[in-house]
Amino acid sequence: MEMKKILGILLAVCFLMSVTVAAVSAGTVEKVGYKNGKDKRMDEEHNKKNEEKNKRMKEDERKRKEESDRKKRDEDRKWKENNDRKKREEQKRHNEKKRHFHRGHFEYKKVGHKEFRNYNGHRKVVVIYKVIKVYKAGYWDFN
Repeated sequence: MEMKKILGILLAVCFLMSVTVAAVSAGTVEKVGYKNGKDKRMDEEHNKKNEEKNKRMKEDERKRKEESDRKKRDEDRKWKENNDRKKREEQKRHNEKKRHFHRGHFEYKKVGHKEFRNYNGHRKVVVIYKVIKVYKAGYWDFN
């Protein structure tokens, strides 16, 4: 019986402690450090500084973006000019007359001359051709 009594008291003490802890944790907690509105004013100043800092950061980001866009446009323009220049040079090379070298070789050449001959009392012009073998030396052709 004595044991039951001790356990009952212990149970009552534990119950009271748990109720006390629950009541304390449920109460409102004021922010530590606020005295006479001084710290609130500091927070407002801090918020203003943060806003200014954010504004500066946005401005810097905008400037960086504009600079990046300008550089990209310049690079695109330079690439286009360079590419156009290459195309013009290629077109110029293509339009130039190409040079071909022909090696020395033998050719058959027709050589002819005119003669006047009489046929049945009529005088006619006759062209007589000879085919001769000629050596042509090597030469450049600009076609």
